[in-house]
Amino acid sequence: MISITPEINPMYEWGAILLSSALLAFWVYALIDLFKSNLKYPHERIMWVVIILVVPFFGTFLYLAMSRTQKKRRKFQPNFYSTNQ
Repeated sequence: MISITPEINPMYEWGAILLSSALLAFWVYALIDLFKSNLKYPHERIMWVVIILVVPFFGTFLYLAMSRTQKKRRKFQPNFYSTNQ
């Protein structure tokens, strides 16, 4: 009997699993980084969540590429004269 379904090479299956798990890891990392970061404007977080959830592949890498310019910079201000000695 002739099979209608094509046979898939197992290497393609492992490649697809590896690629999809890497994309999922980047997606989760982008969401965690988004919620932990201090953005300059409060509405930007909602905008990025919508972009990452609606267009997961492009939104994730777009956020990771552009987020450095939109985050507040932390200033290094050590207190050398603290009274806790």
